[in-house]
Amino acid sequence: MWQRNMQCSGSELVGRLIISHSWCRLFVVVIMFLMILGVQARLQPIIQGPAFGSVSGGAIVSTGQFAGKGDYQPPGPRIMNPFWEKYNPAPVEDIYNNTPPAAPLRSNEIIDPAVLPGYPTVFDPPGVVVDFQGIPDRGTIIPPDPHMAVGPNHIMLTVNSEFVIFDKQGNQLFQAFADPWFQNVLANPDAFDPVIAYDHFAGRWVMVWDNVGDNTAYWLVSVSDDSDPMGNWCNYAFPAHLNGTTNTFTWGDYEKFGYDYQAIYITGRQFGFSGGFQYCKLRIIPKSQLYDTDCGPVDYTDFWDFRDPNNPNVRVDGPPIAAIHLDSTDNEAYIVVDAPYFTSTFITLWTVADPLSASPVITAVNIPTTLSYEPPDANQLGGGFPRIDSGRRTYRNAVYQDGSLWSATAVAGGSNNQYAFARYVRLDVATPSLLEDVAFGADGFYYLYPAVMVDETNNMVMVFTRSGDTEYAGAAYTGKKDTAPPQLSGSRLLKPGEANYIKTFGGARNRWGDYMGIALDPANPSTIWGFIEYAASPEDTWGTWVGAFTYLYRVGGVVQDANTGDPLNLAEVHVVETGRNIVTDSTGEYSFGSPVANVTMEVSAFAYQDTTLSVTIPPNFPLTVNVPLQPEVEANISGQVLNPNTGDGIQATLEFFAEGNPNPDPWVTVTTDSNGNYSVNTIIGTYDIKVMPEIPYPISTVDSVVLDVGGLYLNIELEPARVFLVNDDVTEGRDAYFQQSLEAFGVTYFTWNIAADGIPDSTHYNLFPLPRTVIWFTGDADTDVLSVAEQQSLAAFLD
Repeated sequence: MWQRNMQCSGSELVGRLIISHSWCRLFVVVIMFLMILGVQARLQPIIQGPAFGSVSGGAIVSTGQFAGKGDYQPPGPRIMNPFWEKYNPAPVEDIYNNTPPAAPLRSNEIIDPAVLPGYPTVFDPPGVVVDFQGIPDRGTIIPPDPHMAVGPNHIMLTVNSEFVIFDKQGNQLFQAFADPWFQNVLANPDAFDPVIAYDHFAGRWVMVWDNVGDNTAYWLVSVSDDSDPMGNWCNYAFPAHLNGTTNTFTWGDYEKFGYDYQAIYITGRQFGFSGGFQYCKLRIIPKSQLYDTDCGPVDYTDFWDFRDPNNPNVRVDGPPIAAIHLDSTDNEAYIVVDAPYFTSTFITLWTVADPLSASPVITAVNIPTTLSYEPPDANQLGGGFPRIDSGRRTYRNAVYQDGSLWSATAVAGGSNNQYAFARYVRLDVATPSLLEDVAFGADGFYYLYPAVMVDETNNMVMVFTRSGDTEYAGAAYTGKKDTAPPQLSGSRLLKPGEANYIKTFGGARNRWGDYMGIALDPANPSTIWGFIEYAASPEDTWGTWVGAFTYLYRVGGVVQDANTGDPLNLAEVHVVETGRNIVTDSTGEYSFGSPVANVTMEVSAFAYQDTTLSVTIPPNFPLTVNVPLQPEVEANISGQVLNPNTGDGIQATLEFFAEGNPNPDPWVTVTTDSNGNYSVNTIIGTYDIKVMPEIPYPISTVDSVVLDVGGLYLNIELEPARVFLVNDDVTEGRDAYFQQSLEAFGVTYFTWNIAADGIPDSTHYNLFPLPRTVIWFTGDADTDVLSVAEQQSLAAFLD
């Protein structure tokens, strides 16, 4: 009946014709309404702009003006963007998504073999060239938002409130807080959300920080005058509340920036000052003006209100991420953003053509990807609530080279989508199409805030925080060679997590991230640097760690005993050319990367003879070098423990503590015979000997005893102790207070523990020289302080 009515047939009875015609009219109205909506959707632009504006100029600031972190202490504790729950918009309902996915949910998953062994995935990670501690938690800011840039001779690190300059060996050269740095262009900078890059096209360092006031907001930009970050910079305050010259009464949260050969591109999420997400925004700034060392006027071009190109009624969130262009020479810049819906089925590629012209053109296309959901918050060893915040499903950084664009985010994955997987995509911008789409992780683990970078031959490195049900949040990395199929190598921890982390400052989220730093080394374009967050100790402390990675030259192997082949624990491998030091675990395994083919390895292990190797590494494939170490030469040390006044031998236990032993336990222990004689063969070296003799002689030490290949005869002379210290207290260690006091006065003592040795008698007392002294420590008891047997013992002493 419905179908026949819809046909509006004139062959029906009159009554039915009336109903039929009513349905027909309704159908026509619905069709016309949908057509109007379609026309409106097509008429709705996918972006607004351009609008043009300018700043009158900036101001010079110099690293020489700042003496270091002691000059200023940031206010705290502070939660950056504390209004998330109140103002952050929820994703758009999926019914409005008109772009189907390229593949079904989880079809792009690769299981990390490092945490779940046995999966058929390659284990071919990049080599670590050098690593060192980054900026520590000063207890005032969450989240840290670690970001980094790398120049010819320096690296720069930023976290919320401060930035630090290092050389490439990890030596800190300069530190400053952002607020006093920018006070020459804004009275109250209150700077946060730092992002930084080294512009390899122009040899300049660029920092961008966020600011929001009561009715104004700025993107604070600082530009070095050359490739050396030590020296003069130009500071600018670009009004984020303006679109061109029009006041929009919004501020730009979570700003990001990229660059190509001619401009920098800043994006942000615009919120009203009283709350509420409005839209995303792009600002284009010409480098020719921005890089003027006189800090003169700078023009800018604004676009705003990004929309889904397949449904322009839906605003894009994100913000869109402008790519770092490594080899851009054309007149187009690229920007990417995740789908704005609950379920992601695509990534949008935005192209900015003629960005510095009077009429830039921006186009967009949705590229279908594997269907994915928001990542869950992360569990950690020891659990706790709230869990570590995963920070939404949004792309964190983007890099463009050789016609491809790479970006990364975190998505739900694993069984029942209850874990966070690190996902990267690679796009062909010319087609445009999806080339690679991999979600990487494992059940029981969470891979947070991934960031990607490629080297000169498109080998990729990804860094992230890895947390798990059985491990603290650690600084981790993985990667893939460009010649490999879409996949990722088994992950490795650059810096393992050290403690449980829950820090909210009274908020609802256990903040982490909101992003990690990664950058290509312009002086060694086969080397990629990462700046990664981990959970430091004590608990509830975030930490940051720096590492440099390469696929070009890599070495790995096992340090082992030359005679038995057993792996050596705590062996040290020092790479002279990079300065990296590696300490092996119980597997004896080591690995490292190098920017040069010829390296010198200095390998040592306690109780083994040092060795030095000169190694030539073939490019692009890891070289295996197992290092056998010969056991150290042994010699004999012997002698007698004796009383020099009587010549009598003393029975004793000797503990030999070897200099350089990473294990705090004694290297060898020997007991004398009844005449105090001892003899032992052990490795040559320097020893401290602890002597634990029979009653009444005091425990003694003989320091810095040198045993060489010729052997050593060493007599150890002891005289009876002056004090008999009797511990009658059940509390362990209370005798230490008396021991320390006696040692302070230079008085020797012998300690007797009644719980272990029984009650002393007159035979024991008479061993001590006159005048005999007993200190009997009774402890904290207030009843039955001395038993009858103990009283009899003391009476015998007094008699």
